[in-house]
This record gives sequence, structure tokens and C-alpha cells, in this order.
Amino acid sequence: MAVIDYEDKLDKIYNMFNNANATGASYELFTNMDKPIQRIVKGNPANIPNQVTHYPAIYINLNSKETEFSDIMKSGGRYKCEINWDVYGFVFKAPGSNNSDQQVRYLAENIEEVVRRNITLSGLSDNLYNFIDTTEFAGLEEDGIYLSAVRLNLRTVHLY
Repeated sequence: MAVIDYEDKLDKIYNMFNNANATGASYELFTNMDKPIQRIVKGNPANIPNQVTHYPAIYINLNSKETEFSDIMKSGGRYKCEINWDVYGFVFKAPGSNNSDQQVRYLAENIEEVVRRNITLSGLSDNLYNFIDTTEFAGLEEDGIYLSAVRLNLRTVHLY
């Protein structure tokens, strides 16, 4: 069985969001938000320190992978692989403000729209499609910093 190149796929997801974070993108990742995304990071937010000035922020983290033999291809069959990525969005909650809850909803909508507009990852011939199947919202506090957060499960499906 061939090996999945996680780093290459993570780079493509990062580039998809980074390209959408530019003014003039076909769909801007920060649509309706107060300011552009300050930081897009590859990794688990629990392992990477962040500063208040780095919000709003997005983190992309590999969650899991499922592989099965598939007979989708008539040339003898191939492996179908579904990779689950956690995409976290964080917005800083300023003291006395409820604006971050609205901003994190906009961020979730924007992440979902960017994925919809990029049904396949650019430059990956093995990528069939991408979709978001779960969105969860939460409020967080750590070391006196309050955040509104969203976690989206991005699934990428590949044949190899």
C-alpha cells in the first residue's frame, strides 16, 4: 500500500486558507469580520503558544485517517482514504464585549465557504473532494485571556 503524504496535504490546506486571507481573494476568509486573520498555523493549538495580538487565528491539525480498499477505479481498485482535520478558529474576547461570539460565527461561515469553493485541494491528483461534517462552538479562558472558539471537522477524501 502506498503511503499518504500528510505534510503535503497539510500544506495544501494551509495554502487554501492563506490564499483566502488576502484582500481581493475570490472569497475573503475574513468576510464580515472586523479584521483579517492574524495567524494561520499548522498544528494543535494546545501545543503552540499564542499572543493576544495574533487573534483571530486558525489552526489546522491532523485528527485521524481511515483507509479502505475501493473498487471505484476500473483498473483493479485502489485505496480510498478519508483524513479528518480539525480546523480551529479563535477570536479574542475583549473585556466587556460580546462581539467575539458574532465574529467567531462569521469565521466559521467563512471557513466553510472557503472549503466549499475549494472542493478539491489544488495540486493533489489523488484528492477526490473535501467537506466539513461537524462544527462546534465554545468559549475558552486561559491565563485570563477569553476567547470565542470554533472547531470544524474538515474531511479530505483521497484515492491512491
